[in-house]
Amino acid sequence: MPDRRHALIIATGSYEHDGLRRLRSAPADAEALGGVLGDPAIGGFAVDVLRDGSAQEVRSRIEDFFADRRPDDVLLLHLSCHGLKSESGDLYFTARDTRPQRLASTAISADFVQHCLRMSRSRSVVVLLDCCYGGAFARGVRVRAAGDVPVMDSFPPGRGRAVITASSAMEYAFEGDELADAAATPSVFTSALVEGLRTGEADLDGDGLVSLDELYDYVYDRVRERNPAQTPTKSIEMSGDLYLARSRRRAQLPAELTAALAAPNVFTRVGAVSGLRELLLGPDVPLATAADKELDRIARSEVPPVAEAARAALRELVLVPSTTVIELSERSPSCLLRLDGPPIARAGSWRSTDPRIQVRSTHDGLEVSVPPGVALRGELRLTSIAGDVVIPVIAGRTAARPASTPAPPRPRPDPVRKVVTTEKGRLWPGQAPVAVLYAIVGLVLGLILIIGARPTGSWFGYVLLSYTAVRLIESFRADTGATRRRWVWGLCGLGLLAGIWIFTLHVTGPVLVVWLVMAVVEFFGRPIDRVRAGAMAVVSGVTLAIVLGGATSAIDTFLNVLNGMLPIALGLITLAPVLIPRFR
Repeated sequence: MPDRRHALIIATGSYEHDGLRRLRSAPADAEALGGVLGDPAIGGFAVDVLRDGSAQEVRSRIEDFFADRRPDDVLLLHLSCHGLKSESGDLYFTARDTRPQRLASTAISADFVQHCLRMSRSRSVVVLLDCCYGGAFARGVRVRAAGDVPVMDSFPPGRGRAVITASSAMEYAFEGDELADAAATPSVFTSALVEGLRTGEADLDGDGLVSLDELYDYVYDRVRERNPAQTPTKSIEMSGDLYLARSRRRAQLPAELTAALAAPNVFTRVGAVSGLRELLLGPDVPLATAADKELDRIARSEVPPVAEAARAALRELVLVPSTTVIELSERSPSCLLRLDGPPIARAGSWRSTDPRIQVRSTHDGLEVSVPPGVALRGELRLTSIAGDVVIPVIAGRTAARPASTPAPPRPRPDPVRKVVTTEKGRLWPGQAPVAVLYAIVGLVLGLILIIGARPTGSWFGYVLLSYTAVRLIESFRADTGATRRRWVWGLCGLGLLAGIWIFTLHVTGPVLVVWLVMAVVEFFGRPIDRVRAGAMAVVSGVTLAIVLGGATSAIDTFLNVLNGMLPIALGLITLAPVLIPRFR
């Protein structure tokens, strides 16, 4: 889900007019839905919440939300409030200062919301309406124009638009099981939304993503189970599926990785742990969660070499906030807290010790603020799979930094080199010129072996040393993991010794054995390394078999051509990710 995703949650539970019943579930709706939509591991939305706003504030926030958007933006608007019908039959959404006799000026018309939807450039807009269309007035207040409330008629279909309502026109949108004065909990409709997204149960086809249609089907069944009198409705007109969230419970490790972890050979399992580490630190949070569980199991139950590799990978899972103390003042009433670390470490939750500390999730981190004029001392607790981090929050003109504040854990620096971590689909720095240079060198060496006179062993040494050089550069520039990097360095050392052997004794036999060893080591690396391993294994294996069977002039020519194709092939394989993005 690479698009920009924004959510606006408007929850109005308290009303100034005595005739409008208080909605106890509205604040809980905003908190629960905002948390699951803003979770990077689930919804990945930048969430904005407005609680108990005035009619003008609600209209302004809705108009700003839909304005100045890009076509590939995904927008989600959630309204939790009363829905009222005017005397002329128009639908209105209530605000804190709504007066039932003056809906046009004190409420938000569905026509206004529909106009904002039509003017937005976004091609993916979802509107969730959790509103009580009947029973909005307390006893003794006259209901004007009683009867059906045409919810869907107020939101006609539009391309790239979807509307899901908590109930049909003549029904109540239930708050929990009863209308009694109890602790505030999310409404039946929003509870089903949050449950389906948080647990992943709404991922009905098990593909790891929750589509809009899947979410509606799940919510419909759950709401009808709890309240048969309430029927959610939908109106969706979109080309293709719109995915609203990831399903972390469905993630499974690749089959080849699972098989390698069960292999009897210790070195095979160590190589598999390196693959788990790449998943753990990668951008796919559900896969990273599965990798974390498997690494934890290996660290506790495997033999020492494999267990130590797993523990080393788990130690890299650290969450690092941009500051250890948040200080707010009248001049700086808000602070952007950036979170560094692997995506799975950032995909956590937060909780403040003081309700006046307001936290809003953004794509850049967490925006922390307090109301104007408030002086307080509290804490913001960040909880993730990497552990808990507590950050003191101090607001007020006389606030001072505490004398002793425990700093959050920071990742240990690599004593050997600076690791350049790259996401899948991006080149590591300098990859393009290195790959082009190596392809040229491979082409020259290959042609010399193919069309030249009978070569000496020195040319085979050049081929081996050029490959050793490019692998050594890659080990320094690409983040392949500590264990994998040590294996590659050992491979490069073996290649260097074999190259020296060839240059001094002009004996080509040992180089074939070295190529076979390299093929075994490379087989447990990245997909591109396995392709290299296949090329090296085929050429060296065929050459060794023919040499052991005897040599003639024709056979020597064939072997020169075969071995000349090897550096050319390795050069093209190294160049492939630069030219073809799907190979990165």
